[in-house]
Amino acid sequence: MRRLHGVLTAIALTGLATPVGAADLTRLKTGGELGNPFELDLSVRWDRTQERATISHESGTPAAGVPGGLVGEAERLDYQRTTNAVVPRIAVGVWHDLEIHAEMPYVLGDETSWWYGTVYGNPSAGTGSWNIETPGIDVNGASCGGACAQLFPVGSDKQYVYKGGRPGDLVAGIAWGIYDD
Repeated sequence: MRRLHGVLTAIALTGLATPVGAADLTRLKTGGELGNPFELDLSVRWDRTQERATISHESGTPAAGVPGGLVGEAERLDYQRTTNAVVPRIAVGVWHDLEIHAEMPYVLGDETSWWYGTVYGNPSAGTGSWNIETPGIDVNGASCGGACAQLFPVGSDKQYVYKGGRPGDLVAGIAWGIYDD
């Protein structure tokens, strides 16, 4: 009975939908036409992106009865970045099916975090096989003669680097509708 109810609801909603032409989907502004000399479109959207990554490598451990030991994945670092931005957009129709548009995002928040992963269930910090936690050695393994600049902040727990309240990259372009309905 539930399945029949769902099918009937889907049929009813499909019957209420209105047809959409190709020009409605492209959001292209036009101008210079009879009865329509100028079109302007202002819109705002919110963009949220999230990136996650794990830096790992294969690592061998001795095992009884297994020649050469076992090979497993050793997770060294985890990374996460979350960005929130408000993106205002302006589009102006300048001629028949020709528009000029621009977007200028404003980044509300850009949070980046690095933290140590696990090697066979144990935290990878302090294992000595990486130079991340050693302040006197650079990324190539050479001595800095003191404290080296840290490439990125890594902590035993999630440490966030917050960058926000700044404008993003300006995007501008021209759109042309080849086919006119």
